[in-house]
Amino acid sequence: MNGLRLNGEIEWISEAKGFAILAVVACHTAQQFAIHNGITRMADAGRYGVQLFFVISAILAYKSFEKNKISTWKSYIKYMCKRLVRLIPVLYMAILWNISNYSVSAGQVPGIKDEIWEMALYPALFINGFSYKYFNSWMTWYIGVYVMFVAIAPLIHKYINSAKKAINFFTVTAILGWLINYILVLFCGVLNDDWFFYGWLPRQLPVFALGIVFYYFMTADSLHAIGKSISVFVFVVSAGFLISMVAFTSPLELHVRYGILLTCFCFILFNRQWRFFECLKPLGNQSLGIYLFHGCLITIFNALGNSIQLNRNSLLVFLLYYICLVSASFIVSLLVNRFVEKPFFKLTKHWGL
Repeated sequence: MNGLRLNGEIEWISEAKGFAILAVVACHTAQQFAIHNGITRMADAGRYGVQLFFVISAILAYKSFEKNKISTWKSYIKYMCKRLVRLIPVLYMAILWNISNYSVSAGQVPGIKDEIWEMALYPALFINGFSYKYFNSWMTWYIGVYVMFVAIAPLIHKYINSAKKAINFFTVTAILGWLINYILVLFCGVLNDDWFFYGWLPRQLPVFALGIVFYYFMTADSLHAIGKSISVFVFVVSAGFLISMVAFTSPLELHVRYGILLTCFCFILFNRQWRFFECLKPLGNQSLGIYLFHGCLITIFNALGNSIQLNRNSLLVFLLYYICLVSASFIVSLLVNRFVEKPFFKLTKHWGL
């Protein structure tokens, strides 16, 4: 038996991405309503679907290194260009849409010094994961953090090349991310705003490290070969959970804990090849577009809802809003893929990308 590969490959990832994007959209939908607290808390937990995306990104990055070794600057530049090219069409469409929504809302074209241009610049240059100061209210922060990880992934792969090293890397990054947060608060006079710190790389790097751990667990020659590593990992995670239960804080922060639980949940659930969950694959394949466009659509949905005095206390209306938002985001993503992404990718092939 090959490691934890119950079906020999990683087909479960498309379904896991579909599950993750449904969770994220549910979170942002609930923010537009005032419904039962239990439903709101459940939907709000959907924000941690982003952590599942980060885990999957690390798994896929390491899997890509199986065939494509990054050993020279030329190969590294080509590697980065390919990944940025995959992001540019959808990301830039979402940025332009956000600017358009802002202009319509303001009733005028933004001026040169308007803050909207600064908010657009961070994701456009892929730097909103580089510093906690570059986090903004748009739903594009995920891209900046992802690109920063992609940029350092070849270096990480060079040195973190075993299950044991991956577990050590996970432990160190979890502790450092936690410490950096409190150093900034205690000694640098930065306000301890959870969302302010949430969207930058040091806080999310432990989640990517988690993906590396799972990669080595899934690709091991046998369960016997990684038995000791699994035991160590379970001990580290258990210690983190125990600390979080008895102390006001823990190096195993909440979003990291959710990353662990969601990855295990999705791996076990979707690795069984149940046909029932195949409906999630199309959503998973369009997850980037749905993620970026559903925020733009929420602005439009809210404007329409306000014009008809939408009942934001109704669970039924919440469910209809959610279904319509997922459907509309999926359709927009398909259209952008058909008329923007594919022609753009065809063009970039002539550039060797």
